[in-house]
Amino acid sequence: MGTLREIRKQRCATQQEMADLCQVSRQYWCDLKAGQFLPSAAVPAKLEEHGTFPSLQDTFSARQARLWFETFPYQVTRVNRQPWERALSNWAHPLSRMRMAERTRQWMVTMINCDSALEAYGWLQIAAMGALPQIHNPDELGFREQPIVDQDGKVLGERCLPGICGEFEGLRYMIWPQVNLRPKTTTFRPDGWYGYARAASGRGAC
Repeated sequence: MGTLREIRKQRCATQQEMADLCQVSRQYWCDLKAGQFLPSAAVPAKLEEHGTFPSLQDTFSARQARLWFETFPYQVTRVNRQPWERALSNWAHPLSRMRMAERTRQWMVTMINCDSALEAYGWLQIAAMGALPQIHNPDELGFREQPIVDQDGKVLGERCLPGICGEFEGLRYMIWPQVNLRPKTTTFRPDGWYGYARAASGRGAC
């Protein structure tokens, strides 16, 4: 079930009622649900009680925004929040001392998959070092050695994936957590697929 449809069902609301809540037309709501475009930050702000959702402010260029449309961001199934919530609870004190933007934290909890609280804590530590949300296509950046597939085993193509990016001591990096790879006939999932750039670019799985 798509994210927006799930939210509508939870609220026992009609499409028109959801459109009214977001202060948009019913057609705008339907087009958004179908993945026709990314909205400004105003629409996700109206839905913030259900999590943080992607908007145009999460993209870096017009081309990236166009590619992100093809992922149908509001139709994907939301991630399991329990590992994130356990991490935020188990390590509340050290996390409270880290400088992390609230929107970054909420975005990661909503958009990035994790298998355990320890893994989620690791990503939160990276975000606390200044990493920011990113929406990008690994193939476009040269990650072509291992075929990346979606949860249904379909090749990623031009679709984008949510992740985090940042810079540390002159090293620029990009990380896509929980990416599915299919080098031959078997699909496996490393904890993260990363890229970095200093004098030259590099890539690998961690």
